[in-house]
Amino acid sequence: MDKWLVIGGGIHGTCSAIALREEGVAAADITIIDPHHHLLARWQQYTQRTGMSYLRSPGVHHLHPDPLHLHRFALQRPQPEGAHHQDFMLPHYRPSLELFRAHCEALIHEYQLDQRLLSARAEGLSRPSLPQFTVETSLGPLHARYLILAMGAGEQPHWPDWAKPFKRKDSPLQHLYDPNPLPTLQEKHLVVVGGGLSAIQFAITASKQSSSPVMLLMRHSLRIHAFDSDPGWLGPKKLNNFRQIRDFSLRRRLIDKARHRGSVPLDIARQLWRALREERIQLIHDQITGATLNRNQSLRLYLNKRADPLITDRVVLATGFGRQRPGGKWLEKAIAELGLPVHTDNYPLVDSHLRWTEGIFVTGPLAELELGPAARNIAGARMAAARIRAASRV
Repeated sequence: MDKWLVIGGGIHGTCSAIALREEGVAAADITIIDPHHHLLARWQQYTQRTGMSYLRSPGVHHLHPDPLHLHRFALQRPQPEGAHHQDFMLPHYRPSLELFRAHCEALIHEYQLDQRLLSARAEGLSRPSLPQFTVETSLGPLHARYLILAMGAGEQPHWPDWAKPFKRKDSPLQHLYDPNPLPTLQEKHLVVVGGGLSAIQFAITASKQSSSPVMLLMRHSLRIHAFDSDPGWLGPKKLNNFRQIRDFSLRRRLIDKARHRGSVPLDIARQLWRALREERIQLIHDQITGATLNRNQSLRLYLNKRADPLITDRVVLATGFGRQRPGGKWLEKAIAELGLPVHTDNYPLVDSHLRWTEGIFVTGPLAELELGPAARNIAGARMAAARIRAASRV
């Protein structure tokens, strides 16, 4: 029987496992289950696909409990051969993606977490006898004393209603966060749908590869914010009042209002403006109301403000992730059988240590009704890991 079983090998699960190792938990007492063959696989795939160069969050937000650990790592490591970028971008000291990845890999190796990964999917959760949990997986049952549920929204890309009929493998319409590889873009007329950071970064990257201008179709005007929520949500300035609210519907409304959805930092906005000046990107402010497939496999997009349809070879949706609670049917069943408390939106109601019930902790989206709007990002992973680490001492 494992002492700690972490379900999810992304940013949140890995960050929590590192915190446990820092607290003195032996590597042999931790198992991480994730369907991929290495930790952070999905996160690395998505960041590479969007063309990200620098993270949006400052350099104090990373996977180690010490806020300055990434800075020391940057100073001590040899500069990668052929590197032509700075490790941090001012004014917020945002780390480069290359530096952040190297730091993650070093931590995973140092704490032997790569040896504790089991490539499997969680399929069920039960508690046949105290104090042991049983997690059914695609490779058979696992038993553990403590669980950390660290499933993210990565397997829940949001498909608008008009796009759902094209949700198939050979379709000329794909989601940016589809696990299948995206096609080459050099000779395609491409439309990117979305107005947030991922959409704009991907459009900029694609415009450097395509022989024709990339069309970026967004519903709203460009929204510029340094971060995806006010930094005050990372500390007592806002969280103290948030935690005093016992109406969880009000908490949910505050979370939704606080997030700067569909926004980009100023440096990405400047890159977009440059691509527009160079006519590598054409920006269309409109909304798609429907789509049909032509005989030659091109797509005909019908827009709200435009009389004539827009015809294109390829559409990539960068419309973010769905809002449904991660975990799907197996977690739904566990909630019912174990009597786990949830809000009306099916998200967990947890204590200040992110304890859902004795022995089960949550992080990531599952913790947002306790941690607030930053729960899903790297800063939220650090906040959750610190609370779970503190609870492990008791």
